[in-house]
Amino acid sequence: MSYSNKTKKGYSFPVADPFVFRWLGKYYMFCTGDFVPVYVSENLTDWSYLGPCINPDKSNPDILGCYAPEVCYTGGKFYMCFSPKGNKHRIYVSDNLTSGYVPLNVQNFDGIDGSFFLDGNNVIFTRSASVDGTQKDGIYGKKAKDVKSVATSSGWQRIEKAYLNGWTEGPFIDERNDYQYLTFTGNHYLSRGYRLAYCYKKSNEELSEFKKGRTFLISTTKDFYGLGHSSTVIAPNLDGRILA
Repeated sequence: MSYSNKTKKGYSFPVADPFVFRWLGKYYMFCTGDFVPVYVSENLTDWSYLGPCINPDKSNPDILGCYAPEVCYTGGKFYMCFSPKGNKHRIYVSDNLTSGYVPLNVQNFDGIDGSFFLDGNNVIFTRSASVDGTQKDGIYGKKAKDVKSVATSSGWQRIEKAYLNGWTEGPFIDERNDYQYLTFTGNHYLSRGYRLAYCYKKSNEELSEFKKGRTFLISTTKDFYGLGHSSTVIAPNLDGRILA
């Protein structure tokens, strides 16, 4: 069975690396771009542009070309990670989901496509390798006590089963029925072979215990390919999952 949510005629906008976050019954989509653009929807079909999440300042290179922003909510704050044009990660913080983000006082750290997963009292952060070639291709992860503790150069481990035999990116963890699923993508976003795959483990197992899954989404048709960097969000029925 296949399903597609077709774009309405005359209704489109540029969105790369979509991250969809459900909050108080609505869906918020953050995507790559200057100052992190954000959209809102009640049904995952009709989207309205809300504006930039970060106060626009074209003189600040840290907030231009913000790659693959993602958000989590913990301790009464919203935290956002992104990498400006692939140049290491930044973490920003705000009291509001869609605006007012400012730098968190932590160091920048390696990689792109960072993703938060709240695991009980801990934060699991996954990311791709550094784009400068100083790290082996693949997905890296760390379990930390809080968001601030993520932003260090130590404690990272390469997740061996999250690999597509070349450049691998776009990690995202979801949990269901006592299992955690790590999705990832590769190899090149302009190729017809760009795809989504997954690995999995029991929720109480360590990051090193992820087991290899398989490719679960790919399209190679002439006019529709390059399915990749994704996020998973709870469906409106509060049971299923939607892949964006």
